[in-house]
Parts: sequence; C-alpha cells; structure tokens
Amino acid sequence: MSDSSRFSVTPAAALFYSLLTLCAEDWELLALLNAVFVHELGHVAALWSFGGRVRGVSLELGGLHLDARLPAEGWKEALCSLAGPAAGLLWSAVAAWMGGERWLYVSGLSALLSLFNLLPCLPLDGGRALLAATGSETLLRWGGLVSVGLLLWTGFRWKLWFSLIPALWLLGQQFLLAWKSVSG
Repeated sequence: MSDSSRFSVTPAAALFYSLLTLCAEDWELLALLNAVFVHELGHVAALWSFGGRVRGVSLELGGLHLDARLPAEGWKEALCSLAGPAAGLLWSAVAAWMGGERWLYVSGLSALLSLFNLLPCLPLDGGRALLAATGSETLLRWGGLVSVGLLLWTGFRWKLWFSLIPALWLLGQQFLLAWKSVSG
C-alpha cells in the first residue's frame, strides 16, 4: 500500500469483533483471521496482476473491505472479485489435506466463508463479479433475493439456525441498496 493508504475500523465492527474474542477460543479466532487473510490476499494478488492497487482497508461489520483501484475492463474486475473466494477454497483444500481436527476446522471455515462470498448479491464478491460481468442491476437484485431465500430455506429446512443470521444481514443489505438507488 502507498503512503496515502489507510486502515479504518467501524464502531459496529469493533464491538462485534470484541465480543467475538470473548466468545471464541483463541485457535478458533485464529482460524477465522486466517481464512479472512487468505481470502483478501487472493483479491490483492489478482489486483496486482492486473495493475490495480489497494488504497485502503477497512474492518466493517461484514468483514474486511478493500478500497482498491480496479482494472477498467469488467472481466478483470469480475476475476479480482472471484479471486478471494478462489484463494479461500484452495486454502480449504490444503488445510483439509493437512488433516487433524483443527486443520479440518480451518478447512471448513474457509470453505464456508468462500462459498458464502460467492452468493450473487452485493456487497459479496459474487455480486460484485456478477455486476462487473453483466452490468445488470436487475440480475443483481434477483441474485440478492435468491441468495436470501436460499439461506432462509437452508436454515428452516435443515434447522441450521446460524444461516438465518447472514440471511437477515443480506436482507438488510438489499434494503439499503434499494433505498440508496431510490433516494439518489
């Protein structure tokens, strides 16, 4: 990053991650940070390979956000968006190969975060890639509705109640995006 780059933390993220450190064991928190680091490293590697650069990083309630100068071509921007989940899935495979209970936890967590990030709705990487590749905001809205519906269905169908939290978060994000587009 250059001298003008910055790192910021939102108050909601500071509170959430502070509570997370109180609730999680040290190795679980390290596994989460590891998965996020590998994911973001995938984005940065793709950005650099296409001549982009990172201007700043912010820790938000939804995770890390890179403020980056992206390549002008849509397909390059789509690949930069998909590089994070791809790196996470590759790391998941490597961690699973390492074996052992903790490595399998790292593998599962990295795979879960990567697959979640591939959902075709903003602000997730799948949504950014879809918008960059197609330019269709209508398709993106449908992707958001399908993603929320899929998470809700998963939660109720298999009693995976933890999937309701990201579903509600994504639903809130979809309302915010719709509000921003209507209010200008």
